[in-house]
Amino acid sequence: HRDLHSFPTRRSSDLYAYLIQRMTVHSPDLEMSLLGQMIADHSVPTYALREITAEMGVQYFRLSTDGRTTVVRTFVDLAQRTDPQEAANGFVGLAQIEHFHDEVRNIIRPETMRKLAVIYRALVQRRSLSRNPPIEALLGIRE
Repeated sequence: HRDLHSFPTRRSSDLYAYLIQRMTVHSPDLEMSLLGQMIADHSVPTYALREITAEMGVQYFRLSTDGRTTVVRTFVDLAQRTDPQEAANGFVGLAQIEHFHDEVRNIIRPETMRKLAVIYRALVQRRSLSRNPPIEALLGIRE
């Protein structure tokens, strides 16, 4: 009860800082769900997006099938944002889980894969993102 009164309510970045300090969530799926909700909030600073996507990538192998699907969809949504730094974080997240290549490919629809390939190429061309051969293989990019 005491924790509820001290819980930050103003910004997602406050929520992120609070969760990092108190990371006592014992359910990996719940933790990923909370982190995914923070990513969905466009007020989260870029440095926090990097940290959140890194944590989601590290925890991916511990998740249920539903949890993994949620993480992939979160990274895909992030990769489609108009802000290049935010979109790059989505691709960085996908790169972290690329060793689950077949599983990830089955979650992402083919038309979304094509859209991601276009976005990825544009980010690389603008130098907002370095080339990543495993991501290129995931997206079906052959150069």
